[in-house]
Amino acid sequence: MSDDLIVAHPEMKVTDAARVILRSGIQKLPVVDDAGNLVGIISNSDVIRSQIERATPEKVGKLKRTLETIHGIEAAEERRTVRLSELVPTQGKVYADELEGRQYELEHGLAEPLVVIDNGGVELLLADGHHRVMAAERTGIEEMDAYVIALERRVDLGMARTADKEGLESIADIDVVDYAHHPLVETVERLQ
Repeated sequence: MSDDLIVAHPEMKVTDAARVILRSGIQKLPVVDDAGNLVGIISNSDVIRSQIERATPEKVGKLKRTLETIHGIEAAEERRTVRLSELVPTQGKVYADELEGRQYELEHGLAEPLVVIDNGGVELLLADGHHRVMAAERTGIEEMDAYVIALERRVDLGMARTADKEGLESIADIDVVDYAHHPLVETVERLQ
């Protein structure tokens, strides 16, 4: 063990913790409160997880422009709180192992906003964030922050047709698949 520790404070931003981890070459950064008590540990994999596949304003803007071009409509970008009970999922399953990571992110304030399409005020389609929504639902969270692309009128979107075809009306219709049944694991097991 080292007695010359680099530590983070619970209020430290993830980006600052990432800089500390990367610049110091450590793999785990203890989080210590003002009284010197260990309250958690941020690992380099936590930092990586918080940065990959992020819903950024740029990605949302690109999706908005794509929808406008394909469907010949006007759309607005908004940031708002959405009720999970009002969301229509566009993906029928999530993986249990990833839910653990998303739950950790929610508990530690690391979760990014959802990406939702307000289809002409008729339906709120969940475009990105199915694992986050399921983790939130498991922890009793009823509302989440979201980037919302509001379409001026209802459009026949492929993701809405997929949801309808799969019978997805609410987040209760999303199946949680155990890690052992993840397609990649099944492929590896068959190869062995």
